[in-house]
Amino acid sequence: MMLRRTWWALGWLGMGMASLPAQTTTPPADVERIRAEAVPSHLYPNAAAVFLLDRRSLEVREGGGLRVSIRQTIQILNERGHRYAEVQIPFNASYQKLVGYWARTLRPDGTVQTVPPETFRLAKLAPTYPFYADVAALMFSMPGAEPGVILDYEVTLEREKGILAATAFSDLFLMQAADPIRLSKYVLTLPKGLKFQVVLRNLDLQPQVEEKENTITYLWQRREAPGIPLEPNMPPFQDIASLLAVTSIPSWNDVATWYADLSEPQYAANDALRAETENLLQGIPSREEKIRRLFHFVQTKVRYVGIDLGRSAYQPHPATEVLEKQYGDCKDQATLLIAMLRVAGIQGYPALLRKRNTGRLVLEAPAPQQFNHLIVAVPKREDEEPQSGEDFYWLDPTVEAAPFGYLPPNLQGCEALVVRGRQASFFTTPIPRPEENRRRRHIRAQMEPNGSIWVEALLEEWGAFSQRTREAFLRLSPDRYAEEIEAGLNQTCPFARLEEPPQFSDLRAFDEPLRLRFRFRAPEYADLSARSLSFRASLLERLSTRSLLPDTRRVHPFVLPEGLLSENVAEILPPPGYGVAEMPADVDIEYPFGRFAVTYREQSGRILYTRLLLLRPAVIPPELYGVLREFYERIWNEDNKRLVVLRRR
Repeated sequence: MMLRRTWWALGWLGMGMASLPAQTTTPPADVERIRAEAVPSHLYPNAAAVFLLDRRSLEVREGGGLRVSIRQTIQILNERGHRYAEVQIPFNASYQKLVGYWARTLRPDGTVQTVPPETFRLAKLAPTYPFYADVAALMFSMPGAEPGVILDYEVTLEREKGILAATAFSDLFLMQAADPIRLSKYVLTLPKGLKFQVVLRNLDLQPQVEEKENTITYLWQRREAPGIPLEPNMPPFQDIASLLAVTSIPSWNDVATWYADLSEPQYAANDALRAETENLLQGIPSREEKIRRLFHFVQTKVRYVGIDLGRSAYQPHPATEVLEKQYGDCKDQATLLIAMLRVAGIQGYPALLRKRNTGRLVLEAPAPQQFNHLIVAVPKREDEEPQSGEDFYWLDPTVEAAPFGYLPPNLQGCEALVVRGRQASFFTTPIPRPEENRRRRHIRAQMEPNGSIWVEALLEEWGAFSQRTREAFLRLSPDRYAEEIEAGLNQTCPFARLEEPPQFSDLRAFDEPLRLRFRFRAPEYADLSARSLSFRASLLERLSTRSLLPDTRRVHPFVLPEGLLSENVAEILPPPGYGVAEMPADVDIEYPFGRFAVTYREQSGRILYTRLLLLRPAVIPPELYGVLREFYERIWNEDNKRLVVLRRR
């Protein structure tokens, strides 16, 4: 990893690529000042490093154009701080150029090691795709990144004009990181009279203001910002950290108008695109089925190039070129789908959104750079005005093997800016009910006197479960299916081996439930004694470890990102001559975030077992984290309870 947030901060301004200058710029003569600011490592016992300085400067020029400079001075405290030594700064050649950079390491013995100019590297991030030749990164390695050294570097980039207008600007700066920051500075210089707004989140700062003849400079600075501990399933970092956003863009309608002007010419159809659309829809009368057919065409025939919105140029490529090349990023795939829908007489709209794991939109600071993904919104009814997110089909053709209308968890519950004409409308993308992401297993098992078990199973999946299974197996050759399934079986049934090839329903029938039939044998599944066998009824699904949530305390809320429902129904036949001696009691555990239930029945010599686990999307505050741990511990306890069958005399 490089800068603690470089990919986001630079993406916000749309940094670009240029040929590397012949020489780097000269570092300032402030080595002694930096050394004087070094700190003893014992002051930050839990940190990997400490930022002595984290500064970002944005200059907006009178005639148009922006200049941004980033300087970071980082003291490495221990071996975990080595990650700061590899720096990667993405930027874009189509509208940005690199104008200066330098880097150096200050060693404890007083020496200074400068990064040689020839070791700065310019890398294309999508070299095999001509559409995205402008997406690149400046990369360099800091020498001698050992405990006690100080890494110091600065990068400066320019663009000729703002994105929406010559002097339009927007920026975002996090004034907090995973490691502590001793001094954080944000400097904004702009022509007098240029209006802008500033938004502070988790932060209360007043700027220092300096006026000159034609410009005004604002300085926000914060001292001793504590590091933010990282935890599994924590909320997005941007939602927790102290944040400063600035923008001169008056409203989201300006953003919508800007994107409409960029994208509208790209929807134009040629004969090839019209012919492809008409061929696909031949004989299909239903509007919904037409939308479905066109969505799956773009999803399966146009190869997705995973570049976040804003990393490449904002204007999508013409739909006709995307169809011809058969590859594209999110905005290109969306543009082709909208163009084909138009040929079919159906209106679809571009929907810009921010993936949920990268934090909430700062709605008070309009800026296109906040968005990192683009999908298509199609009204479900053409004769009614949509009132909520439920009134749209939300279509993301970048998601492999997705059913029609399915959005992955990262896109659920997001504020999406739907560009309808030149107007901005915000709608919240739907969050599916747990029952829509469902997995069900039907199991029939025969125990043997030696403890082995024979199992026949039917697996059925819908929604998220179906999408993920299909995506995984479509990436495998069929001769590896058995190996993959056996690897999963061995998590609960050691040494399990399939008795015949698994039988899938059509893996490419994305809108149908996925079905998988398989038969296997697991030797010595049950524990033997002189006259009895003991075993767990949770044959194919159980918690494998009691320490699924090992931490006893939390600093941040725990996020359950999506709703899921998993059901197992098993019929277990003891060996001939055996009967049930011990059977666990039924359990039904209900919490606001989930439910777990198991039942056991004996019927005509058979054991009937059911297991249900339902999880609801939730944000669990730290004070209730113990309740979540208790929930999972009870599941582990129930999953590992044993039945005992006894041989009759």
